[in-house]
Amino acid sequence: MLIRKETTRREFVAWGVKLGISISALPYIWDMISPDLSSAESGYKETKWYTRTADNKVQCEICPKNCLLEDGQTCFCRTRTNIKGKLMTSAWNNPSVVEMAKIESAPLYHYAAGTEFLAIGVSGCNLRCSYCQNHTVSQHTPEETRNYRFDYKDAVSAARGKKLKGILFTFTEPVAYLEYMTKIAEASKSNGLAVAAATSGYINEHVLKETAKNVDAFTVTLKGFGSDFYRKVCNVEISNVLNAMETIKREGKWLEVVNLIIPTLNDNPAEIMDMAVWIKNYLGNDTPLHFTRFYPAYRMKSLQETPITSLENARNIAMSAGLKFVYTTNIPGHPGGDTYCPNCGNTAISRKGFDVVRINLTGGRCIACGKEVAGRFVV
Repeated sequence: MLIRKETTRREFVAWGVKLGISISALPYIWDMISPDLSSAESGYKETKWYTRTADNKVQCEICPKNCLLEDGQTCFCRTRTNIKGKLMTSAWNNPSVVEMAKIESAPLYHYAAGTEFLAIGVSGCNLRCSYCQNHTVSQHTPEETRNYRFDYKDAVSAARGKKLKGILFTFTEPVAYLEYMTKIAEASKSNGLAVAAATSGYINEHVLKETAKNVDAFTVTLKGFGSDFYRKVCNVEISNVLNAMETIKREGKWLEVVNLIIPTLNDNPAEIMDMAVWIKNYLGNDTPLHFTRFYPAYRMKSLQETPITSLENARNIAMSAGLKFVYTTNIPGHPGGDTYCPNCGNTAISRKGFDVVRINLTGGRCIACGKEVAGRFVV
């Protein structure tokens, strides 16, 4: 039986504070996710991305782990279970996080700049990153967290009612709730809403191509650029992530790449150079790259936070490799958070944190020189 822990308003306020949602915004968000919603379906939902084998076993086809499950066993992602020969997801109409967010928080800097999205996340993840900032939800099953009854109709209604640009799947890994995400994405596109997703990119290619049909933009977190780092820290292979990013580009979707710099683990200058060169060669030199700052969390509380100089050095290395748009993303007020015209150097978009201060573009072109700046700024 799927247990849904519905939330009172007082509990929601406390939960919002933990997530960094401003108190002033809470009443505004609350009316979108009231537990009184009656339109949401309940229970498990069968996924379509699996095959049946002998003796009621099933094999999940969503991510490269390809979990083979006996009756009653659950996938590595914590959300899909073999129930009498059917692969059923418990991540259905029950997000653990719903809020309004700037698209820059994805981070997406060259897509729908300065607009707000309805951000949704469901508990679970198919990675085991030791430093996860959202481990209180990502490293738990949906049954273990506070959730909200919120189906695709509610998501579309909330986004349109609040005059938001679209839906952003973030906070946790969309691969863990792909069925729910796909349903919302399809409904969103049918209703003229934009759709974006922040993911780690650990997904099988045929599933990614199918789900990407209704997603306009992706942020993929490239955890590092070494196979050993991925195996030891994330418990997956990097090759699958690289392939996912190439697939996203081939499908014509907007893509931005994120790299969290962790002191002593993935801050080697040579590795950063290799990563930047790979992005340039396989994704294009106009693919934005975000270097973000590590803060001690989860199982890596003993490490220091990333020095700002490390992010600045990484940015300089990536730019020297030929990338046009490289950012130091989560350092409010830092000039590395602005977008510059690659032709004349004029500030195309100035930001303070995730807030857009000024956009000096007209139709995606620099107002100073008329050169087009790569992106999909008008959606």
